[in-house]
Amino acid sequence: CVGHFDTPQCVEVCPVDCIPVNPERVESKDALQMKYEGLMVRKNGAGYVDYLWPKPGSDKPVQKVSFVAGFKPWGWVIGSGVYVDDLRAILYAELRNVALALLVALSLLWGFARLIYRAMAASLQAAVNVADGIAQGDIAQTFTADGSDEAGRLLKAMQRMQASLVSVVGVVRQSADGVATA
Repeated sequence: CVGHFDTPQCVEVCPVDCIPVNPERVESKDALQMKYEGLMVRKNGAGYVDYLWPKPGSDKPVQKVSFVAGFKPWGWVIGSGVYVDDLRAILYAELRNVALALLVALSLLWGFARLIYRAMAASLQAAVNVADGIAQGDIAQTFTADGSDEAGRLLKAMQRMQASLVSVVGVVRQSADGVATA
């Protein structure tokens, strides 16, 4: 290991002393770490390497993750990597898309629930109106009782009750008329 100034760089970064460094320039800790991880991959055969590397067209290094594998016959380390900020951008875009789809689904669900609620409320309100009319003595009112749901069955029961009340009132009238004429 070639040191610069008083302390060899490889001692600060890794426990091996076989990292070749360019004596023409001072290498950063990140560059030495990348070399160290590359040596470990050569020793182990393959692995992931985290390092900083500038994107094309930029001088500023950013975090990158690569999978590298050694090719022993030629002594090469072959790898392919991705920039972590690109992965984050993809992740956030997908999260946004999922959130948007969830929002649309919840909106549709809310709309359907509202339609069902309105249909049920209208049927129940019709039953309440009929019951109020009967309670006020209007047994001659006309209404339709269709449907097989609870409100429809309630309206059919009210129709039967109304018919029964009309019959009872008719009998009472006949009896009253009979008493009056006697």
